[in-house]
Amino acid sequence: MENKLRPAANALDRYFKALTDQELLTSKILMNTSCGRRKRRPEVRISG
Repeated sequence: MENKLRPAANALDRYFKALTDQELLTSKILMNTSCGRRKRRPEVRISG
């Protein structure tokens, strides 16, 4: 059972890594906009 689940888990892992990368990129872009600058407080996200 575990061997069957492993590839799926790896795919999920890659998916979430890509997702967090995209999130970082998006937040960087948001920070550079006036809307992001008005907020002043950067969101700190710790991903395990």
